[in-house]
Amino acid sequence: MTTLAVRVGKLSLANPIIAASGTFGFGEPFSDLVDLAAPGGIIGKSIGLRARAGNSPPRTAETPCGMLNAIGLEGKGLDYFLEHVVGWLSKLKTVRIVSIFGDTPEEYDALAKKLQEVAPIEVLEVNLSCPNVKQGGLEFGHDPDLVLRITADCRRAFTRPLWVKLSPNVTSLAPFLRAAAQGGADAVTIANTYVGMAIDWRRRAPVLANNTGGLSGPAIKPLALAAVHRAAGETDLPIVASGGASSPEDVLELMVAGAAAVQIGTWNFFDPRAAAIAVQEIEKLLCQEKVADISDLVRSLKRNTPLPPEPA
Repeated sequence: MTTLAVRVGKLSLANPIIAASGTFGFGEPFSDLVDLAAPGGIIGKSIGLRARAGNSPPRTAETPCGMLNAIGLEGKGLDYFLEHVVGWLSKLKTVRIVSIFGDTPEEYDALAKKLQEVAPIEVLEVNLSCPNVKQGGLEFGHDPDLVLRITADCRRAFTRPLWVKLSPNVTSLAPFLRAAAQGGADAVTIANTYVGMAIDWRRRAPVLANNTGGLSGPAIKPLALAAVHRAAGETDLPIVASGGASSPEDVLELMVAGAAAVQIGTWNFFDPRAAAIAVQEIEKLLCQEKVADISDLVRSLKRNTPLPPEPA
């Protein structure tokens, strides 16, 4: 027998598989097709204070071994979530994780305060990879001081587990990991999509209306492994991997690199049964290798050389 249960800080999950934000809803579209209790947790699409139209189409593009998206955090806002989604959350038999974004630090604070009152929410994931309007379109996740401020504000407002999703599009993760830890995060999510682009050479134009988008899917797995490996060497905070996992073995590789749990995203698009498949196949793989507890894999990587210093 193999134990698949894991812990992310004080939070227990039945298994390490988490449906990533923006790829599965809260399971509503798939409730007649898949067992929504299969993943250890589900993260809904990020919500903001107000409804948001997102970017103009085309907003997605297929790439070799992956996809680009420039959705622009489209959503119906907090009021819609409270009125129409919270009731559904109460029915889910898995860990319910809500992702939030804001255009200002004050919006994150307001969202965290309001969601503290919503009992079915077990984890708040603070998405710090979205546009910072007051800073001219830069990302909050590119400023350690803002990461610290927003994390600390949300920590004061929300008493249950708080995860901070950091941007991978930075030179060094270390200052952002320190900021999240200092701000009171219970875990960090590593990482988001990587900036990429597709061009139609015949039209001499970008494929996406937004010019660039976030690259996800199997193509970024090596980058995600390296980011999780680096983060594991820089912080004692639990790490939730996000990016590139498109097979059961991908999940296990990310756990060996340092992840306590693994989000699957693009995999859901080409097979909504991905979570259930992952859980079943991971159990078989661990039994074959005589691994009694999946948690024994976490941070078990035997480096060939010492971890080099982060770039200045």
